[in-house]
Amino acid sequence: MEEVKQNMPPRKEESRPKLSYFNMRGRAEAARLLLTDQDVPFDDHRVTSMDEWQHLQAELPFGYLPRYVDVSVTLHQSQAILRFLARKHGLLPNSATGQVAFDEAQEALAEAQEDLWRFAWHKNYKDDPDRYASGRLSQILGNLQSLFSRNEKAYWIGDSISHVDCLAFVLLDELRAFFPETLSRFEGLAEFHDRFQNRPRIRSYVDSRRRPAVFGMGLHGPKIDPAARLEKGEVFENPWTEPVRLG
Repeated sequence: MEEVKQNMPPRKEESRPKLSYFNMRGRAEAARLLLTDQDVPFDDHRVTSMDEWQHLQAELPFGYLPRYVDVSVTLHQSQAILRFLARKHGLLPNSATGQVAFDEAQEALAEAQEDLWRFAWHKNYKDDPDRYASGRLSQILGNLQSLFSRNEKAYWIGDSISHVDCLAFVLLDELRAFFPETLSRFEGLAEFHDRFQNRPRIRSYVDSRRRPAVFGMGLHGPKIDPAARLEKGEVFENPWTEPVRLG
């Protein structure tokens, strides 16, 4: 009987969660950071071929990624995934009232992220970034810094890390790459970015080869992190274009 047990597949509760996305940071990175920081083993599945993407896309209710699967749920919306992971790993208060501030900050950061990504598809993305930085982006960052300052602590909400901090870091790290002077003017946000990045498990991930070098796609192709350590001949494999040489 014991020999039969050893050959049986793992029980469902022992299965690792699976996060599926492309080989870039984008909408999956905040979830990756949360799972990494909380030391949760997971399968970081990255779709890189057109054939795989077309096959997978037919299974998706909204037609896009990320998708998160564990023994209890299958989720497809990035912000819903974040909230679920926060609840599952004890990063949110139990009361509905206690969760309000987290929801507000999450929505504000998600909207700021969308605004930054929309700019990457603007025809003046490379030609006129200063106008965006001094105008719309500075207004957004001013509002976010005011929101962050309400807590008067090291975290966006409460006394410990939450999914909101992970989402904030993803946004601020892309600004660190492409709008460093603008970010530096908002000292509270810049200090949070550096502090979060130096959390031990986050630091290990940021410095590793596991972290995608590409933030996402823009009008002019992949947005590559200038700080990424690339190997000679390294390419970005994706379902939409021929492999793009990075290094």
